Amino acid sequence: MALTAQLYRDDRGSERFSVAFDATLRDPSHLPVDVVVEDLSVGGFRMQTRAELAEGVEIGLGLAGIGMHRARVVWRDAGTYGCEFVTPLTSADVGVALGAPSSAPVVLPRLGPWGPVQVDTDPDERVVRKLPRPVRLLVIIVGAIACWIMVLGIGVVIRRALAL
Repeated sequence: MALTAQLYRDDRGSERFSVAFDATLRDPSHLPVDVVVEDLSVGGFRMQTRAELAEGVEIGLGLAGIGMHRARVVWRDAGTYGCEFVTPLTSADVGVALGAPSSAPVVLPRLGPWGPVQVDTDPDERVVRKLPRPVRLLVIIVGAIACWIMVLGIGVVIRRALAL
């Protein structure tokens, strides 16, 4: 019984960087797919996604700071995929991708009806300064009366217009 050995060229000697980037992948039909890139090197990357991709399929990966790059799926294992770039990235591209700002949403100050929302030290606990309850009730009553005056006034104007 003979044993056959196969040799494969392995260009995985480049430095890998553990990351957690949200990125956009373009599948073979060019539809956008959300992925999380877990590691990145000049030669390729590992990612997680819910999309089903076959081994050998060509995709596009968009990374913040360096744009879209073509890649090929090399292996897959339960939602985790290993991919190689068709044209390897440069060290400068990897540096830019690692230094690019995250895609975390920008928190803008919220405005309430009477000015900015008061934010405590914990950003998850926002306190809105409201008018006192009697003042709010008065505003509602005055608003309702104003609406009825407007409706009745429009009715009077229409009756006068029809009488002419």
